[in-house]
Amino acid sequence: MIRVKVLPQFPNPVIGGAGIDVKKHNGNWTIALDYSEFGLNSPYVPQPSHRVVIFTQSSDNYFTVPTSVLAADPHLSNVVLLMGFEGVNGSTGAPGLTDESPAAHGTGTLINPSLGNISTSQFKFGTSSLFINGTGGPSGLTFPDSNDWNFGGGLFTIEMWVRLSTISGSQVFASQWGTSGQFGWQFGMTGGSSLSWYVSTDGTTILTDINGTWAPVADTWYYVAVDYDGTKYRVYVNGVMTGSSATPRTIFNSNLNLAIGSFFNGVNLMNGFVDE
Repeated sequence: MIRVKVLPQFPNPVIGGAGIDVKKHNGNWTIALDYSEFGLNSPYVPQPSHRVVIFTQSSDNYFTVPTSVLAADPHLSNVVLLMGFEGVNGSTGAPGLTDESPAAHGTGTLINPSLGNISTSQFKFGTSSLFINGTGGPSGLTFPDSNDWNFGGGLFTIEMWVRLSTISGSQVFASQWGTSGQFGWQFGMTGGSSLSWYVSTDGTTILTDINGTWAPVADTWYYVAVDYDGTKYRVYVNGVMTGSSATPRTIFNSNLNLAIGSFFNGVNLMNGFVDE
């Protein structure tokens, strides 16, 4: 999907051309390319004769470069969950809730489909996101247990965009966490004032490793992330590190479902939207 701002100086031949689907939603234009119409292979193999339009929003100018100079993501093979949440409004299944990563974990399960679904009312990229109504009761999205969620003492990154409808209490963005004896890891907001990373090394003891300062505003998109590079655990808001811990951990494998927007049993809910 290529997002463009349509201005008079944008090359008119690409607008409405064969194999290009142009749509406008909430003031944003998108252009979807149909590989078959262009006679291109999928997955796409860059060719010197193919060019990409790069639009510079600050100056309202554009330029083109050969696709052959645009390298693929060298780390894609390490991605074990990739969710774009692109689907029809109100959808509670595929394709919006299907893992797009090479690990192919299938389609996630909503804890309560009436309190969470694909929504086109808000999105950071594309045309939709995952809505979780944390005020109505247990909700969230889960995937079955996998060794991919078992971080142990290894390197990892969790990143996403969140848009909170309410700023209060504890709201979990992603976790593998249950009741005592099943504590693993959890990433989210605590008390409306911190971005938190909690872990357990024995399944019972809760270790509050990071509470990074964060004062989110309701109905605002934020990029949030937590990672471990072998030396430090760090949390980020909009690309800025807000807290860290240099204490190495071997995180307990709780053998629970992975949960997005809650714990596996639908508690400690977030209330709002998740994208990418």
